[in-house]
Amino acid sequence: MKRQHARFWRYDGNHHEGRDCERYDPHGFGLRLIRAMAYHAEHEYSISGVSLSGVIVNHHQGDDFGHQIHVAATAQQWAAMRKFIEENPEYC
Repeated sequence: MKRQHARFWRYDGNHHEGRDCERYDPHGFGLRLIRAMAYHAEHEYSISGVSLSGVIVNHHQGDDFGHQIHVAATAQQWAAMRKFIEENPEYC
């Protein structure tokens, strides 16, 4: 089972201009999709009829401002999450 990897920086600070940002996105998923996968893989069993079993979400140690999150999922899982956020534009 080949996984496609992506990473983003989650802002944990309290500055009003702080925000999440992409760190590594070779497949062009975009920040919104990567964040959604990280969140749902830790809280849901499936999305759009596709199991999220086996999705890897690693939170790396950061600092007072934030930390990096690494997400790895199959192409099918990424596609299901993309479908979910397209069908739910109010999400994220």
